[in-house]
Amino acid sequence: MGWGKRIKECRERRGLTQAQLGQLIGASQQTIAGYESETDPKEPSTAVFVRLGQELKASPAWLAFGTGERSVDAKTPANTAIDRHLLEQTVIAYELFVSKKGIGREALSPQKKARMLLFAYDIAEQVGGADKLESAFERLFALATKG
Repeated sequence: MGWGKRIKECRERRGLTQAQLGQLIGASQQTIAGYESETDPKEPSTAVFVRLGQELKASPAWLAFGTGERSVDAKTPANTAIDRHLLEQTVIAYELFVSKKGIGREALSPQKKARMLLFAYDIAEQVGGADKLESAFERLFALATKG
């Protein structure tokens, strides 16, 4: 199942129309339809996946990649502990990725880099380690540079 179907499924479970979801995240109904398109889905940026996750009560990583658990109802900032070792390993995996690809440090704003690293951390948590992130970084970097 692709991100379009995951977005649509969550939107429908929340009882929202495309227009209503668009209003909640600051997008048009046509934009939401583009994300949900079965023939030519438009991929949201990391910032949009985060906003969609907030409004749809779904993990942004699950929406984007289909990894881990869908719901974030039980995972609120108040009761989510950060695994410092996993976070450190995620940052190291990112640094190795950009070094290997020859990507300059200025390629991403600090906000986009932080958002991408949070996404990567969430994925690493779900798949059992940062050593499994290399393939995800290609897509995460592309998403982060979109907007």
